[in-house]
Amino acid sequence: MKFNDLLQNHPSPVIAIDKNGFVVAKNYLAGLTFENLHVGAKISKYTDVDFTKCIMSRCVFYGNEYTYYVCNDAIDDIECYLMFISLAEYGIDFLPFDPVALYKEKVDKVTPEEETSIVINKKRRYIRSIHNNLLRVNYFDNFKALFTSRAYIAPSEEIISLSSVCATLEKICDNYLSEADVTINKNDTSVFDSVKISSIIISSVLLNSLCFCIMNSCDSISVSLGTNINEAEILMEFDSRYDFFSLYKSDSDITNSDINSALSLSIASEICKRCGIDYKVSTETKNNNTHYRIAHTFKVACENRFVLSSQDKLFETMEKYVLSIFFDVVD
Repeated sequence: MKFNDLLQNHPSPVIAIDKNGFVVAKNYLAGLTFENLHVGAKISKYTDVDFTKCIMSRCVFYGNEYTYYVCNDAIDDIECYLMFISLAEYGIDFLPFDPVALYKEKVDKVTPEEETSIVINKKRRYIRSIHNNLLRVNYFDNFKALFTSRAYIAPSEEIISLSSVCATLEKICDNYLSEADVTINKNDTSVFDSVKISSIIISSVLLNSLCFCIMNSCDSISVSLGTNINEAEILMEFDSRYDFFSLYKSDSDITNSDINSALSLSIASEICKRCGIDYKVSTETKNNNTHYRIAHTFKVACENRFVLSSQDKLFETMEKYVLSIFFDVVD
């Protein structure tokens, strides 16, 4: 089995696995990065990932932790699974483009000295279209700093009830995103839903994930909360006519929507990685659509302490973020 040039020279390691779990091909970078990874070996020698599921998450591969993505495909007319292992800071180099670089290229093409009023107006129109102005040019350097090894998110001592988070998210959706058809299902949760995380972090993660859902959904979006004694999960599900992760196969131009989706996904996944939140994006085909599941899994706080974040504080924080992410309102 031989990769085409696109996969052979892809900027992340790519490994092809057959239905029996054997490595049948590896690209150039996979050979350089994982020297002892052999064609013909069982993939289980290197990782315990379930390679049959189309998913983006974190895993241990070859002894180190990486962000990875798996999809099914056909190489030389042979059905197989492709595993992309990310070596980048924020786990998006399995895509055929760098959304941060493309965003910067689009909004920062010329220096201020060279700008005319026409150029400025064109730039402003584009900026307003990006994530409904999630990222503004004036804030680009701050955003970029999130994706460097020097960026550090301090552990929070704040304890938050995820039931309150979901109730607040429901209120935010009713007030600001009613046209998006978002349904919050708290289900039959137990008392084990308090987690140690700041209201700022959880608001940013959930609203960026929700932004990805709204941008790609062709129908309603379901948000549900489930808990047990050890973990709590906030799950977002929706159907789309668009498979975002098939972009690596495409030779067409990358659209603004593609860049926006990648930005919102990379922000949410990077913050989760740095804060110890398990973040998984999985897809499957249903009725000719792509069904997405975005799972945010939190470790339940075991301390015998009162929950510190009131719903009023959560609403104030989430309101600030939804206005910034969706409506270009920045303090």
